[in-house]
Amino acid sequence: MKQIIKNILFTGLILTAVYICIRYPAEIGSAVSVSTDRCINVIIPSMFIFMCLTSTAVSTGIHNIISFPFIPAARYIFRLTPNQFGIFLLSMFSGYPAGIKLLADSHRRNEISEKEFERLSCFCFAGGPAFISGTVSGVLFPGTNAGAVCFISVTAGNLTAAFISGLFSAFPEKSSYKLRTDITAQNVISSTLSSAHAIFQMCVMIIAFGGLYRAAELSGAINSLCKYISDLSGLSPANISAIVSSFFEISNIVTIPANSIELLPVIAFLLSFGGICVLIQVIVISGGLLNIRKFLLSRLFSAAVSAAVCRFISRFFDLGSADVFTPVTVHSGNGMLTAVLLLIMTVMLLSLSKNYGQSD
Repeated sequence: MKQIIKNILFTGLILTAVYICIRYPAEIGSAVSVSTDRCINVIIPSMFIFMCLTSTAVSTGIHNIISFPFIPAARYIFRLTPNQFGIFLLSMFSGYPAGIKLLADSHRRNEISEKEFERLSCFCFAGGPAFISGTVSGVLFPGTNAGAVCFISVTAGNLTAAFISGLFSAFPEKSSYKLRTDITAQNVISSTLSSAHAIFQMCVMIIAFGGLYRAAELSGAINSLCKYISDLSGLSPANISAIVSSFFEISNIVTIPANSIELLPVIAFLLSFGGICVLIQVIVISGGLLNIRKFLLSRLFSAAVSAAVCRFISRFFDLGSADVFTPVTVHSGNGMLTAVLLLIMTVMLLSLSKNYGQSD
């Protein structure tokens, strides 16, 4: 009976989307065009080379050399091998899907087990300093250190998740500390082709998601959701609309009104979580290995830590003339409240994960 209800609901959603596409072809086409331009002008230029470099570093074993100085911390604090810690380091600087791709590639080479993939996927996930700095310090808070604040906050969330997961893991064998490299033309070429395939999958999902999100807007569902959250949080509908669109597609974070200092914890939360569109991308890139439920729970935890860290450390950075932590203001609690509301929205998505990936 439960499956029948799901089938009916999903069929209804598909038919509604088809109707909207027929009813508003120009609007849907414009959204697809915008998403295509974003892929060509933003995603590919900013991420493809990073993915090629990180994939090559892992396939040739160079990441073991990069992580070598951190062996004691990797083993005793995070309980990771140099190979695993190297992937963790690279994932922090390479963009959201790169970490999952590196893990999937390592699994295909039998360098990590499925259980290890499941654990590492919980924290080998970040937007990278280029994306965070470009959007936060370049667009939202120009001329400030807000980008550094958000990057530190996102990193803190992942480090905390890695540390806590290590508490429930055994210490890696010391024999795994042997440095092995395999620098060949074949590895470089295969890594480049693999990265090209991954970036193509990402772009296809971004374009499709852009059209579907516009269809949801035209249906009125997004406006109703934004109004509900606006009434609860006290933030303006324009702010909430930008936050919700960023929750679904993280590149929309640039639409958040500039210099909205009170929203910085929410921005850190969104950057750490990554967005639903990125989630779909990593599901595709993982090749069915991703445990969606655990991944979402870990992202919620990391995002909450990032928001809290952002709120705390912001006072030590130059963020312009606005004061984030004035004792009595109308919006003093709205940033964290909105982050909590986004967290609740994500929890609701957990019930949809059984049909699309591994579950406990």
